[in-house]
Amino acid sequence: MHRLHPFCLLAVLLFLLTACQEEPSRPWIPVLEQSGFTYLDDAVAELRQEMGEAAGQLRSGANARAALTLEQMSQTLLKVEKYFLPLTEVRQLIYDADRVYYLGQKEKAGQKLQQARERLVLIGAAGGEALEKKVNEAVLMLEELKLAIETDPAGVTDKMRLLGEKVNLMILKGDLILSGVRFAQAD
Repeated sequence: MHRLHPFCLLAVLLFLLTACQEEPSRPWIPVLEQSGFTYLDDAVAELRQEMGEAAGQLRSGANARAALTLEQMSQTLLKVEKYFLPLTEVRQLIYDADRVYYLGQKEKAGQKLQQARERLVLIGAAGGEALEKKVNEAVLMLEELKLAIETDPAGVTDKMRLLGEKVNLMILKGDLILSGVRFAQAD
């Protein structure tokens, strides 16, 4: 019985050595901080206010002022349609890419990031040169992230977090970013 004991001890040591050599699984931690949808609530409140103003102006016969208010309403809707909703989708795609990357699905993460890139390009093109410049900063960060996935896996976590924070900040500061931006009306 004494001889069996050293063999058991040796087996346990070998098991521990091989177990310690395995790469530890990384916890998945979402990259986005305090993401919410208050910007959509704000846009809806702005639209309601503008609708009330337009209705009052029409009732009082101030048709020219009502037309201006309706133009403001149109721009507010275009902000939601061409900036806030697509950017919300970009944020979700980045979140999803982060999740699937840490589940070991590198190709699927790349696809999600490519979809996010395509939407960012559309957002930039919709709002003119000033908006395109801001959006291109996020596109560049996204390209650096895609490169890191292929060549520098150790840098992916930080790049994913920074991109998520950038897009979230673009959403939260959307009114500031969009000041002076006029979206073209669809015919």
